[in-house]
Amino acid sequence: MPRKTTSKIGDWILKELKNHSITMAAEGIGISPSYLSAVIKGSKIPSVEVCNKIADYFVIPRTEIYQIMGWLEEPDLTKQDREYIAQLKEMVSRDPELAELVKTYSKFKTAEERRTAIRLLKTLLEK
Repeated sequence: MPRKTTSKIGDWILKELKNHSITMAAEGIGISPSYLSAVIKGSKIPSVEVCNKIADYFVIPRTEIYQIMGWLEEPDLTKQDREYIAQLKEMVSRDPELAELVKTYSKFKTAEERRTAIRLLKTLLEK
């Protein structure tokens, strides 16, 4: 039975932990297992620094963690763009070399820049 949490970040981390133990993830993030467990349960709110480490460990844009935390609004992307981003994340989980693409994508700030980046990534990956 899945564990219950009281935080969006906790729910998200639990979902991402499918192939990782809390201890292994905490070590990779650079925090204690008890601290990560508290974040998952919702009894601790991670700092920006810890959120950055979480994003880096799970190889996602830091802005995505900030959105989960409610610190940023989601960028104005189409449903199709969001679906493509989800597919790209799945590809990254199977091929770590693609992680650089995700890091590059996170550097784009505006929705238009992100849409352009998505179109370029689609072109590159289709070849």
